[in-house]
Amino acid sequence: MTETDGMEKQGAGPLIAGVEAGGTKIVVGLARMDRAGEVPVPLERAVVPTGTPGTSLPAAREALTALTARYGGPAAIAAVGIASFGPVILDRTRADFGRIGRTPKPHWQGTDIYGAFSMLAPEATALDTDVAGAALAEHFWGASSAMTGSGMTGSGITGSGNEGRGGLTAYVTVGTGIGAGVAGDAGPLKGAGHYEMGHIPVTRDRRDGRRDPYPGLCPFHRDCLEGMACGPAILDRWGMPLSDLPAGHDGADLIAHYLGQLAVTLVYVHAPDRLVFGGGVMKTPGLIARVRGETAARLGGYPAGGPLIGPDANWAGPDANWAGPGADWTGPGANNLAGYIVAPALGDDAGLIGAFALGAFALGAFALGAA
Repeated sequence: MTETDGMEKQGAGPLIAGVEAGGTKIVVGLARMDRAGEVPVPLERAVVPTGTPGTSLPAAREALTALTARYGGPAAIAAVGIASFGPVILDRTRADFGRIGRTPKPHWQGTDIYGAFSMLAPEATALDTDVAGAALAEHFWGASSAMTGSGMTGSGITGSGNEGRGGLTAYVTVGTGIGAGVAGDAGPLKGAGHYEMGHIPVTRDRRDGRRDPYPGLCPFHRDCLEGMACGPAILDRWGMPLSDLPAGHDGADLIAHYLGQLAVTLVYVHAPDRLVFGGGVMKTPGLIARVRGETAARLGGYPAGGPLIGPDANWAGPDANWAGPGADWTGPGANNLAGYIVAPALGDDAGLIGAFALGAFALGAFALGAA
């Protein structure tokens, strides 16, 4: 069963199919990449629950092909972008390219998610993680795009001086799992594979001297970042979502304690222009302000360079009281990071729009996923 919504057909640019495969749902949609500098608005979309691969992937593919009825049928699709939950094998030289790796999600390990959709555009299908796609979308059309007003067309990058907007955007999702992607004008960054920053080791001792006794939920590492702070870990720990905890509970402070460690890692390793925090857990009121405060305290006034993390940022250094339930999370450190650690400007559409961006790259000179 699918849920659909449609918009009037726009323009005559290439038709891009986007697939956002998440932990609870698969969103498929269509967009035209013919409006340089403007966010690609989904013409049509459908939502399929993420059940088992044998049911969900055929249903998503059928829903996507059905959406093309008003646009010339499946043959009209010029490119496909797939933004998938991970881990996913991105190295085209490997025999298992395009398959889901060692995931704790039942039945999905080894699933060929690339092959499930690549037949729709065999010469122009791109695959990356959902967070990498969202980072790309926020880079060109969301949280970072306002810095230069640049954008992307179906054939490449356009911006000030036709040189793109420059810099990097990091996107973090905190939900069923925790993941992070980093993207720039040339696409998402990766090495031998995609980043797994949700599994970084974290410090369990809090600034007020308390040690978190929770053992962690990650099946691989137990108490890595994801094991301590993802949505299922929160439910396992407290029996309810973070947003449902009673007033005065310090759960949000504890989760910010862990997420701030990831934010600092991203600042020191990638120095992005923006840190975007999305996902269901981040919708908890006040959590993003707490993450800003925890980040400010951990950075302690360092580094001193960069447009938003320079000496004027006032990080509220080591003497600032950012710890514990009585902390003032709206003080100068948090306020000065309000333009740096932000919610997704594209909201819940960041992942699907990122999939469109991946498809557009597959049409142009920047072939994502190439060996």
